[in-house]
Amino acid sequence: MASNPDKTFLTQSMGDWKYRVFDSPDDVDGDAHLTEYIVENSPRRFYVDFEDYFEPGTFSPEDIARINETDGKTTTGELQIYREFPTLHDGIMELQDALQAETDMPFGIMTYIGVNIRDYAKGKDKKPMQKVSVHVIFYGVYFKDHASMEVFAKRTVQSKEFQEKYPANEPGLVIPRGKDFENEKEVVCEPEPVKKSRTATTSTGSLGLLEGLLNLLPDTYCVKYDQWFRIGCICASVSDGSDEGLAIWANKSRQAKGYERTEDDVYAEKWKDITPGKVNLGTLYKILSSSRVKKEAIRAVTLQHCGNHLSLGTEFHNMVEEWNDHNIAMCFKAHCKTQFKFSLVSGWWRLTDNNTWHNDGMAPHFIRTALLETLHPMFEQAIIEAKKDNNSELATILKAHRRNLGNNKMIKGIYEFLSEYLSDLDIDTKIDANPNLTAFDDCLYDCEADAFRPITADDYISTTCGYAFGEYKHSEETRAELLELLGGILGSSLDYFLLTQSAALCATKFMSDFYIWVGNGGNGKGVINEFLTLVFGKSAAPAPPGLFHKVLDSKNPELLKLRNKRYVSIPDSEPERDGTASRLGGLVKLLDSDEILVRDNYARSKDMVSMKATFVFNILCNDVPEVGTDGGIQRRMKVIPFPYKFVDEPTLPHEKPKDPTLKRRLSDNDKYKKEMFILLTEKYQELVSKRYTVAMPDSVMTATRDVEEENNPVKTWFLAKYDITGNDAHRVSIRDLHDAYGVDTGDRRTTNRQLSKVLSDMMLQKKKTKTCSVFVGIREKPAEPEVFGGAGGTLH
Repeated sequence: MASNPDKTFLTQSMGDWKYRVFDSPDDVDGDAHLTEYIVENSPRRFYVDFEDYFEPGTFSPEDIARINETDGKTTTGELQIYREFPTLHDGIMELQDALQAETDMPFGIMTYIGVNIRDYAKGKDKKPMQKVSVHVIFYGVYFKDHASMEVFAKRTVQSKEFQEKYPANEPGLVIPRGKDFENEKEVVCEPEPVKKSRTATTSTGSLGLLEGLLNLLPDTYCVKYDQWFRIGCICASVSDGSDEGLAIWANKSRQAKGYERTEDDVYAEKWKDITPGKVNLGTLYKILSSSRVKKEAIRAVTLQHCGNHLSLGTEFHNMVEEWNDHNIAMCFKAHCKTQFKFSLVSGWWRLTDNNTWHNDGMAPHFIRTALLETLHPMFEQAIIEAKKDNNSELATILKAHRRNLGNNKMIKGIYEFLSEYLSDLDIDTKIDANPNLTAFDDCLYDCEADAFRPITADDYISTTCGYAFGEYKHSEETRAELLELLGGILGSSLDYFLLTQSAALCATKFMSDFYIWVGNGGNGKGVINEFLTLVFGKSAAPAPPGLFHKVLDSKNPELLKLRNKRYVSIPDSEPERDGTASRLGGLVKLLDSDEILVRDNYARSKDMVSMKATFVFNILCNDVPEVGTDGGIQRRMKVIPFPYKFVDEPTLPHEKPKDPTLKRRLSDNDKYKKEMFILLTEKYQELVSKRYTVAMPDSVMTATRDVEEENNPVKTWFLAKYDITGNDAHRVSIRDLHDAYGVDTGDRRTTNRQLSKVLSDMMLQKKKTKTCSVFVGIREKPAEPEVFGGAGGTLH
């Protein structure tokens, strides 16, 4: 027996966005009617052909007839096919495993296998061959799109490795008819159908539908004997030969004009001779059609009674009875397992499996997918119930509705209704708005309750740290290692650093400071910044250097990206290059927890979003930054020094040996990340117990004072030349102060107003007299003051 293994497994490309779907599971047989759908979403069936060619006469006519009658719907059918084609089973199992890993499986992967053998003229010379085709259909799968299905096919079934691993039949492997089977009939044939019992129960819905349809027949029907008897057979089949069916038959017969058989015993006697099951409601629908009964009337009666035997709820019944966008939307809303909300500003929000909310924009593709996943199985069940009741007209209506699921016009109409029914005007203000919650992929930390707990839909979490916290518990060993690493970088500022950064767990108006990390390159600032960014994950964000150049109450997409973040830093800021002073003025409004309105690029003015600062803000500098003389900025500024420099060969007191593995050790060790978060939770509770008041260590206080003095030449000059007495009799006019400052420093660009503002920020009292404005409670130092020359420069 010769075979051709060159052409084994082939995927069938159905064309872009096409797939085939069976009308119902009962249709998966040799005579299955396949209906084609065009869908703009995801392919839902994966077809594979296992093809082979054999010399003429390899399979006898009996073999061909037997195998062509065998399908993969039954266990015996699959056994027969796998015995005939040994490599097929392993190939199908590998494909099914690959599909499970690649695709979504709402209902589990199901496999249909069909076989046929036929004579085939192969090649240019039309050489006669016998062609074996095994058709394998995997359904219950959802590919993202057609392109991903093609990529999957090329990677698996169309690959050279797969073809070589599962070749076509080798000579001698085809099993002749009847061999190796103890009972051939049991393996090959389907069991005989079981006759219905005359005592079987009948649904009241079917009887109501039967009576309603019979009432549509003309009054002249049932006059002729054959018409009368046929109606009796239909009544017997629908009612399983019950007395209710006999009564319906008798009642309809009496309505027939000119009919003389009215005695009950006539019906009862004939009723005994009728065998249920020969004809059914399908025959009655054909009679109605041939009697020219209007289709609208037939449809109305069918739908009126369908709810009595459909177990899918009122919404489904209403949808089938009156097919429109409103009823479809109501049925989808009632039965969809996924929770949706709609915002006029941000569009659709979808609740995901871990109870976090995901924004899909204004026209989400997932509505179509969710619609098919929700309603398609309901239609499948309804069609099966209709067929069980022999209600072919209802089954036809249900199939027609199912075919229309997901078309563009329908989806557009459903969008409009769902956007109204699922509207939540406040969802944009509720998303990630609770400052007490820091979320992970599997849980959240509530700093108010000081506890980890599961995420709920009512938490309105959208942004998580991007990783699962899992079952991690505090470890003393890991804590000691972590503190040693951090302390080796921060020195005496470590505890203050941890306390202030813990405010990120609930960055509210109680912590309105911002922090400048100062130190020359190679001092660990970047390492710690990357580590904290890793700890907070997606709840952290870097800020661009020019963030505050723009007016905050306007188009500012960079600022909008910081909305509801917890940890924000401007890394490696160079004041000479970035102009730090011009940026920091915009911080005051944010740090005061005032609401500001911002919008994205190309967004309309009415789509502006309200936001507050919910983050701890850090600026990383290699040198002392220029922050200007703004008192509001200087009051909020805290400078954290990074005192050490890490070098290859330390020689100075502030130098330490470089550890090239430090960054990797912090970032790659999952335990350090989670232990750091637990450490911050403990520090935050300590911060709360101190009423958000943190004493600055000497290192931070000195560094902050140094930055203030370098950025405030007026203050430095004033403290060197004047005493603050608090005596109302000691007064100096602003004009005299300004003139003295210009003489001592050579700075002629600083104005009276600028100088006056600096002194006012120092909490000095200013009064107006009849001739000029003066500062009260100050006087020039009695000793000859040193001339303040060149230390300050021009005031900006």
